[in-house]
Amino acid sequence: ANAQGFGWGIDELQKNKELYFVDAQPAPDLVLTGNFDLSGMLAVLDVQVKALKAKRVVVDALDIVLALLPDPMSKRREIYRLHDWLLVNGLTAIITAKAGGDATGAMVEQSLGFMQFMVDCSILLNHGVVLGVSQRNIRIQKYRGAVF
Repeated sequence: ANAQGFGWGIDELQKNKELYFVDAQPAPDLVLTGNFDLSGMLAVLDVQVKALKAKRVVVDALDIVLALLPDPMSKRREIYRLHDWLLVNGLTAIITAKAGGDATGAMVEQSLGFMQFMVDCSILLNHGVVLGVSQRNIRIQKYRGAVF
């Protein structure tokens, strides 16, 4: 619904089967029992990628799904699973995650820091208030293969 306001023709893209949304956001009343991993989500995505002949995938708010996992090693394992799936399918992906940080943009939470070594491009978006003035920043941390 939010994307409709950008004038990108989302309805038309979906109607023509050029765009597909998978909402993997957990329900607020979710009760987690047993083991959890990204296999189910990747299976759904795999079917849709093949049906649409997709070349690009966006995974928004990966941190929300990873929060269902019990420990940092499980999170790391699932990120590697996602990374391998993207490579096997030859897909380009945009993955968003809330990294946490202070007013300078320094990473406070390092749970996803290892991803810096896996990705070709890493962009940090930051919003803060300095002396009562709202400031938004974009910082390109890594852009493999290019001078920036």
